[in-house]
Amino acid sequence: MDIDFLLGGMPPKAWFTLRESLELKNVSYKTAMNRRYLLPKSGEPDAVVGGRNVWSRDTILQWIPKTDRELTEEQDQPE
Repeated sequence: MDIDFLLGGMPPKAWFTLRESLELKNVSYKTAMNRRYLLPKSGEPDAVVGGRNVWSRDTILQWIPKTDRELTEEQDQPE
């Protein structure tokens, strides 16, 4: 997927909360919480800013174009 396409609809922010991230990808919050593999980095935040878990712009740009299958396969791979 073309990075310019993703950037076109993305707010100019450095950090995104979980809800903001899910809205960008058009994933229901309830569905994502029931299927944690759908979350950016399987729910592991990049940082905590203002007491909230947040993910960096780069993480979100890498996560948005991935399909559910790709996210499942990533989770199943041993680290």
